[in-house]
Amino acid sequence: MEDYAIIVLAAGGSSRMGKAKQLLHISAKTLLMHTIDEARNILPDAVYVVTGAHATSIEVELNEAHVHLCYNPNWQEGMASSIKSGLKAALQANPAIKGCLICVCDQPFLSTAILSGLISKHKENSSAIIASAYRDTIGVPVLFDRQFFPLLMELKGQEGAKKLLNSKYQQVVHVPFPKGDIDIDTPDDYANLLGMQPT
Repeated sequence: MEDYAIIVLAAGGSSRMGKAKQLLHISAKTLLMHTIDEARNILPDAVYVVTGAHATSIEVELNEAHVHLCYNPNWQEGMASSIKSGLKAALQANPAIKGCLICVCDQPFLSTAILSGLISKHKENSSAIIASAYRDTIGVPVLFDRQFFPLLMELKGQEGAKKLLNSKYQQVVHVPFPKGDIDIDTPDDYANLLGMQPT
């Protein structure tokens, strides 16, 4: 069994985009498939994709992706419900996992190296939260040791992992993520991203 699980949050309604941003293409892949492929490179049997708003179309896209799909019926309540849905599914499959990585599916420059770096740093600092650092902030992907699972399960509404990252009670170790600040929320974001892609 894998020591870790990767939870990919893909339940949002993409209201600012106007369509499912999870299924937008970068090069030959969708944003979601790019995230999954990078995750499966290190944890091929422990990637959990949380669906919600566009569940049917996303599940068609992932028909042969060999991931664990978990539908969050409460996706409209906010990110907290999706984090809890993914974590419950991961623990049901493997109660002994040492930690979970939480990812979103709209960071086009996410790489296997970033995820591997988080895991390596966790093995050196198991008492800390391991977060990605970009620009002047920290955020996802982020790795939580199992000691933090109860706190994740207490999140409510729009609260995401950021609440724990900003807690003065927790030690947070940073791992650099170049271009981690680039995410896709609007049509302009997507157009700018396509302009970065090699022709």
